[in-house]
Amino acid sequence: MKSLTVLILCLLWSRQMLGQSVALVRAAADGDIAAARSLLANGANPDEADNSSVKGWTALMAAAKAGSADIAQVLLDASANVNATNEYGATAPDVAVANHGKSSPVATVIEKAGGKGRKPDPKPAPVLSTDKGYHGPGSVYRIGGGVSQPVPIYRPDPDYSVEARAAHLEGTVVLTIVVDEKGNARDVRVVKPLGMGLDEKAIEAVQKWRFHPGMKDGHPVKVMAQIEIRFRLLDDPPKPDSTATPPPPESNTSDSASPGR
Repeated sequence: MKSLTVLILCLLWSRQMLGQSVALVRAAADGDIAAARSLLANGANPDEADNSSVKGWTALMAAAKAGSADIAQVLLDASANVNATNEYGATAPDVAVANHGKSSPVATVIEKAGGKGRKPDPKPAPVLSTDKGYHGPGSVYRIGGGVSQPVPIYRPDPDYSVEARAAHLEGTVVLTIVVDEKGNARDVRVVKPLGMGLDEKAIEAVQKWRFHPGMKDGHPVKVMAQIEIRFRLLDDPPKPDSTATPPPPESNTSDSASPGR
């Protein structure tokens, strides 16, 4: 009976420590340095992971994602493993650099503590445009001045790249496209990249989209438009904008035409 009581107490203590460690990860994500210090003082393990989103997601990774150099330093002072990896093989340095840049304060703090990012897999240079310069016969119009915008009627969501998921990278890829008279996306170009494979994922998705084409004088025409693809992790999958929008004004080029042409 006594041994059973000891076992129960040990299990309760382990559960309490695990709960504190998960709370530590969330405090780091929220930038709550007071809570982080309190949890560490009460025995929270700085290397215990919160596996609810990504397996192996530590408090230091959460601080790196949040851009909190102060919390990262507190965790490092508590002997957090600076090179622990999550299920995708990413470390806290990877997360810091992907979300805030190599020269950011949080990346600098982690690097000084001996943090080393993983070596990137060798890959060919990314393709940031497709069908470049292809419009076929006829003018390419801009939205406005009697030209209606193309409306997506089939728009599958993009996938997340493994590399970006590992680093918890979020953000928006901005593309320009030409929607032809049949509602297909042509000449897909990245004008605001995000990196880590998400630009390519955005292109792949938009190439599958189908549109109700833009109209001029009652006839379908080729129309240039801008698309924003937002990538979000955790509870929200990546979502594209519901409509195409006009690209920002630019000087006249050979691949665009005013509505009057």
